[in-house]
Amino acid sequence: MIRMTLKIDSLILHETVEVKVALPCSILNIGKKFKTVWALHCAMSSGDIFFERLSMLDYVESLKLIVVAPSLPNTFFVNSNAGKYGDFLDLELYPMLKNMLPISENRDDNLLLGVSMGAYGALSWMLRRSDFFSTVVAISGYYDHTLPYDDRLKTQRVTFALSKIIHPYMEKIFLSEDSQSPNKIEEGISSFTFKEKTNKENTNFLFYTGSCDYLTKEQTKHIYDLAMKHGLKALFKEVDGEHDVKAWSLAIKDAMDKIFN
Repeated sequence: MIRMTLKIDSLILHETVEVKVALPCSILNIGKKFKTVWALHCAMSSGDIFFERLSMLDYVESLKLIVVAPSLPNTFFVNSNAGKYGDFLDLELYPMLKNMLPISENRDDNLLLGVSMGAYGALSWMLRRSDFFSTVVAISGYYDHTLPYDDRLKTQRVTFALSKIIHPYMEKIFLSEDSQSPNKIEEGISSFTFKEKTNKENTNFLFYTGSCDYLTKEQTKHIYDLAMKHGLKALFKEVDGEHDVKAWSLAIKDAMDKIFN
């Protein structure tokens, strides 16, 4: 296995972005192009979480995958008054790494995966650029901070504290007068269009949540129901756990099995 850390001096963001990458390592792989998972992390974290805590390295060699995990601030990976982070993904990160690394040109070989804040970012990216990716795996997505909390969330001290910490970031990013509002995801699903006739039937939306994830369970189910209403090819599944790495790891394993086996 090859692991590397890239540092991109972004012309769009005017800051340096760190990107963690893992690639299969074998002399037999020279000259090959690989399927790639573009992974977006949760709030208060970085791309390291996929390698250090969510076991994505296990799939790099066994499934011959490249994993790309950029580290960005608590911006939900979208354009907002906080910065043009969506443009960075679309116009810098994706084309740059497609040229630098042995990433397959086929959209069917490129998939998005995001956890919590990253699930919002991954779903937003798919809705913007369905020509880039064939599948999005959105795990424990936190889509709308204006919705009331499940009362049971108060019994989960760590997750409840996280919800209070992330709330100010969301208020800053999702200003009512800004184009990136909390209902942007719903608008994107409702008006989702496909650049090719075959894209709709070959575009997959996989939604996961922990069975006791009282922060995002109802939000995830709501987004899944909306996707089904508008004829998207979607799956919804609960896994054991709360809003934590245990549930996210189980969801990733299930998604990898479904997609690659």
